[in-house]
Order: sequence, then C-alpha cells, then structure tokens
Amino acid sequence: MKPSPLPDLAKAPKAIELPVNRMLARLVNGVSPASVTMAFADWASHLLVSTSKQAELGQSTLQKWLLWLQYGQHAWHGDCTCCVEPLPQD
Repeated sequence: MKPSPLPDLAKAPKAIELPVNRMLARLVNGVSPASVTMAFADWASHLLVSTSKQAELGQSTLQKWLLWLQYGQHAWHGDCTCCVEPLPQD
C-alpha cells in the first residue's frame, strides 16, 4: 500500500496570512501601522525636548479647560452662548 502524500504545508501559512493582511489593510485604510507608530514616536520625542512647546500646550489646555467649565456653568443656568470662536482655518 502506497502512503498518501502529505499536504504541502508551505502553502498553509499563506492561506491564513492573506485574509488577515487584507482585513488589516481595510482596517487601517492601507496606512502601515508601523509608519504611524514611528511618526507618533518622532513627534513625541521632539515634544519631549521642547520645553517651550510643552508650556504653550499646557497653557492652551488650561485655557480651554476653563472655557469648558464656564460653558458648563452657563449651560446649567440656561443662558448659554457660543463660548469658542472657531479659528479661521477650521
């Protein structure tokens, strides 16, 4: 009796890898997750050494947080007006 041939195991991982890669490409819109991670790490490293930009972002965050609290207070009382004017590029 002749033994049955073994299936070609080299093709098995590709059969699984292809649908997974297609699903990942659809999920990330064709943008490489590695390149996005590297871009974020580059941005974070530049921010880490730029203390003036950190202070500027902190001040902006505090101002916007205070505006948000003021908006909440006015909304609670019912006399709510527009609290933030959009920037020209928005």
